Amino acid sequence: MCCILMTDIKQDYSYASTAADLYKALSEENGVRGWWTPDSTMETKVGTKARIEFKGKGFFEMEVLKLEQDKQVAWRCTDAANPSWIGSNLEFDISEEGNNVNLNFIQTDRVDDDSLEMDSGIWQFFLGGSLKAYLETGTGTPGVPEGPPE
Repeated sequence: MCCILMTDIKQDYSYASTAADLYKALSEENGVRGWWTPDSTMETKVGTKARIEFKGKGFFEMEVLKLEQDKQVAWRCTDAANPSWIGSNLEFDISEEGNNVNLNFIQTDRVDDDSLEMDSGIWQFFLGGSLKAYLETGTGTPGVPEGPPE
């Protein structure tokens, strides 16, 4: 008998911003459009579905599981172009420390496949680069990365 291995992606970031701004960037349609992809549709309401679209290059459909003002956003992937994401949970935990805001991100229950390293790098691009720029300068780099993340 064989099992399906699940792997987690865990990443931590710090931004020169506030918990309120980070929460909005993660929970509101305009926020997500500013750092992840401009082709996103979502409501800031638990139980609704968010669609994260990359102009024919892939998509994710997320159920909004939790919205705790300035503290946590949680989604479950219900459909995706990459099947390893389906059923995975994404948690964005927010905390303030001095003049910075910290993000503890984890994607759990993701099927282990050969795209794990690529997906981890893509999260680094979006959370460590695009979201950081969006929060700190007002302009992120949403959309499909041009090349491999650095």
